[in-house]
Amino acid sequence: MPPSDNESLIELKEVEFTYPSDKDRCVLNLPEWKVSAGERVLLIGESGSGKSTLLKLLSGILVPDRGSVRVAGMALETMHSRQRDRFRAEQIGYVAQSFNLIPYLSAVDNIKLANYFAHESTNNPRVLEAASVLDDLNVTELHWHRPIRELSAGQQQRIAIARAIINRPRLLIADEPTSSLDQSNRDNFMSILMKTAETHEMTLVFVSHDLTLGSYFDRIDSVSDINMGG
Repeated sequence: MPPSDNESLIELKEVEFTYPSDKDRCVLNLPEWKVSAGERVLLIGESGSGKSTLLKLLSGILVPDRGSVRVAGMALETMHSRQRDRFRAEQIGYVAQSFNLIPYLSAVDNIKLANYFAHESTNNPRVLEAASVLDDLNVTELHWHRPIRELSAGQQQRIAIARAIINRPRLLIADEPTSSLDQSNRDNFMSILMKTAETHEMTLVFVSHDLTLGSYFDRIDSVSDINMGG
């Protein structure tokens, strides 16, 4: 069971956001949205619903025109750009639809990049954990130092998860990572992701159009239901 609401890891209040190029349209108007620490939330959002903007606000890539975006107790709108970059690298793991791995780098080197962006020393123990994390995710040692482009889609999925969690983030965001997978690979990916989130006690926000994934989550939120703008 997820913790109670007074242990919120994500808390948005009176958030509004409008892109400068389209000032007549309020893309997001969120009176309130909370996610408890340790909760697993499936966020459903069609194209144009404000889903991508919401993820960018949660990641500190964008800041609201008004209102508060608090993640792990920190008000992102009060931070400078560099502070938000550091916070994102340290506290937020991100698994994208295309995984965004560097194809000519090895699995271990892709994971080391996450430490680099968190401004951590290459001698940091967390970098030394890369092999252990890959092993936990069933990526065999044979594949740790091979270029990503030579690995299967399933192996790349696991490496993307390993990179997202190596800095032990409080929040894990998955942005439609199963949209191009067949059912077998999708189910395998979901099993690995859920086990990883539970093992490392991470809060999970998972974006998808696929409502059949709902059984994996504590709750399902539709962006169109929580967003009064658009």
